[in-house]
Amino acid sequence: MASLAWALAGCGGAGLGSALGVRTNNPGQTTGSPSTGTGGFVNGVLPPDTILYTEETVSTTQLRAVKPDGSNDRLLASTSQSVQAFAYSPVTGDVVFAGSTASNGFFGIYRGTQFSLEGAAKVADPLYGAVYDIVISQDGRTAIFSATTDFLTTNIYAVNLDGGPVHLIGEGQGPAISPDGQRVAYSADVSGSTEIAISSIWAGSPSFVTSSGFSDSYPSWSRDGSHIVFCSNRANSTFDLFTVKADGTGLTGVTSSTAYNEYAPAYSDDGSKISYILQDDAQVKGGLYTIRADAGTSGAQPVLVKSMQDGGVFTYWTSLTGRSLGRGESVPYHFRKR
Repeated sequence: MASLAWALAGCGGAGLGSALGVRTNNPGQTTGSPSTGTGGFVNGVLPPDTILYTEETVSTTQLRAVKPDGSNDRLLASTSQSVQAFAYSPVTGDVVFAGSTASNGFFGIYRGTQFSLEGAAKVADPLYGAVYDIVISQDGRTAIFSATTDFLTTNIYAVNLDGGPVHLIGEGQGPAISPDGQRVAYSADVSGSTEIAISSIWAGSPSFVTSSGFSDSYPSWSRDGSHIVFCSNRANSTFDLFTVKADGTGLTGVTSSTAYNEYAPAYSDDGSKISYILQDDAQVKGGLYTIRADAGTSGAQPVLVKSMQDGGVFTYWTSLTGRSLGRGESVPYHFRKR
């Protein structure tokens, strides 16, 4: 699959409706747990109007929080474990992760109270050579993950966390669950290009909202489910941000740069702004930015929130009120070690 996940070490993310999801590129036994910082969630309440983002250091990948004006930057969690993929369910408090006990190294999906196969319940059999994403619906009942069984094709799957068969949604990667929990947007290979597709989680064929012939990848939903923001190299040799209505109309460019890659977009609560990561190919210059969602027509310029030389993998903009986890808003984030 000609996925941007391999073309660009970074253009990642997950949409509203996924839970605390972590991804790395290092396969291995899933053990240990991330550490939490002093800026963590209090009684499941998110910090209001705050941008969550990932930042890499020499030894860890960190989940951090910062206000849109760059103030109050703080650590929420970090990990240095060889964790391939996992997600946290704010409804049940369980972790859902990819783990392996098979001699062939293949991964299954497990659910437990910690990142250990001991005492964990098996959700999906160990049939997957690699698991790239896990996201959880806001009601905590469904996990959606992207994985490969043959290292040639990556598919999107859904499974009920209380048990039942694994359902194949289709070929693709980078799933994002819609705010109503009924649909999933993802990037899918179409004749060598990567397009944004939307499918019902449990039934139906995908509809494509883009048909660029380039690499359109890693969508993220607006809070009302009407729009999707994604990254693409359709306009330049680098990756820029674009928005499109969920019905495939109204494609609009947001950023345009020939020197930098812009990726990991997320809408603000009211849909007026987008947060994202900017990075040059040499990883010399990068940072967390915001920009008005109408920048393509208004000419608004990006605003630097924080400089980051090594970049990150995702951004997420919390609501204006900081709603409780599992009660209308859950937190996605992905870790990836280069």
